[in-house]
Amino acid sequence: MTRKKNNKIRPVQFIEESFHLIKNIPVGTFAFYYLGTMPFLTGLFYFWNDMSRNAFAGEYCMTASFYLVILFIWMKTWQALFSIQLFKHLSRIDLTPGSASQIWQMIVDQTIIQASAIIVLPVALIIMLPFAWTVAAYQLALIHNVSDRSPLHKKIKLAVKTAQYYTFANHMLVLIFFIFSLFVFVNIGSVMFGLPYVIKMLSGVDSAFTLGGFNPLNTTFLFTITGMTYLCVDPLFKTVFVLQKFYYQSRKTGEDLIADLNRMSA
Repeated sequence: MTRKKNNKIRPVQFIEESFHLIKNIPVGTFAFYYLGTMPFLTGLFYFWNDMSRNAFAGEYCMTASFYLVILFIWMKTWQALFSIQLFKHLSRIDLTPGSASQIWQMIVDQTIIQASAIIVLPVALIIMLPFAWTVAAYQLALIHNVSDRSPLHKKIKLAVKTAQYYTFANHMLVLIFFIFSLFVFVNIGSVMFGLPYVIKMLSGVDSAFTLGGFNPLNTTFLFTITGMTYLCVDPLFKTVFVLQKFYYQSRKTGEDLIADLNRMSA
């Protein structure tokens, strides 16, 4: 990684470097992401189906919602650890929590910050203009030095300042990833919809999909494809903001130059 002039990196360069970083991280790093995200998506899928089809769902809706909140906190904690691991691989600086108190503080910080996204992001989307850097700020808030004892509002302020510094890039990145996600969604949906018919053509074996005249607009099917798209695209999306955090901090600390020297001497 080399320092770019004024750190104003073009959106395409962010994406190129994100692919490079994703390809070079240890495979075990992805466990941090999927260990947290897959239980939440599974729970959300079950909650979605149960609440919409079970006549008695109202009797335990509050309890089920509470469990879903726990899974959301679990997901955001592991996604934060995933982002921290990416930053560690990039900068050669270990930000991983080393004590129980640091882990607990990280969980509390992420719970407070990420829970507000449920309200803030829809409002930002309605207003439109601040939506891209609001999304970026929440992604950047996943990455912080867990040994940093500064107040939470300062950590949030740093994430917001970093997002604002790359305002144009973030608007373009959100647009690019939206289009890319649609492309992935259509491709996964096409494979999932056509697979039962391919199996029938090759083996002659019918299934509920081929016998029942399956409707691709079924909400369960669409939810499943959306979840699979999220699992494919979101790790790369988070990698972009790890790079933003790295380059923004490098403006004052020279971390990118130090990381390059460390790689050369390794």
